[in-house]
Amino acid sequence: GGFDEATRADLAATIEEEAARLDAFVANLLSMTRLESGALAVQRIGFSVPEVVERIVARRNAVRRNVTVAALHDLPEGAGDPLLFEQVFGNVLENALRYSDDGEAVTVSTLLEGESIVVEVADEGPGVPGPDLARIFEKFFRSSAAANQAGTGLGLAIARGLVEAMGGSIDARNRSDADKGLRVRISLPVMA
Repeated sequence: GGFDEATRADLAATIEEEAARLDAFVANLLSMTRLESGALAVQRIGFSVPEVVERIVARRNAVRRNVTVAALHDLPEGAGDPLLFEQVFGNVLENALRYSDDGEAVTVSTLLEGESIVVEVADEGPGVPGPDLARIFEKFFRSSAAANQAGTGLGLAIARGLVEAMGGSIDARNRSDADKGLRVRISLPVMA
């Protein structure tokens, strides 16, 4: 028997996606352990934030979903650890994709605000009930809106720990211009 070409391609894509998810999960656990034990080595170097954003989005889009990037290329360099930033952004993007359906847009914007480079990930999912907004960055906290979703409740907690270790910040707010959806904003200092 065997599978036809389309089924084989779909299985291969699924395997690739699950392997990437497992890889991210292990990376998250390692980072969490290192963060909490104070053993996390954080670089502070200048790097192109839009470049990292576009690389992660391209990797994601190759597997499954259409994420739109509205990136500005004439931004100054961000100061931080490009590998850790990749993990932060990957976790936030993964979260947006997990809580929105295939037909719903996920948009990533990079912009300069004062002395910070801000990466905003906006989705069209259900959003987060007001009281839960501040808590979605806590370890193992899962909003009531997330009840039927698989996940560990670690991704955003780790994103916050990593971005703060780089001197940046992260916050979430419900979109005001739509009935639904969440905007998560990652902020990194500009390289001096």
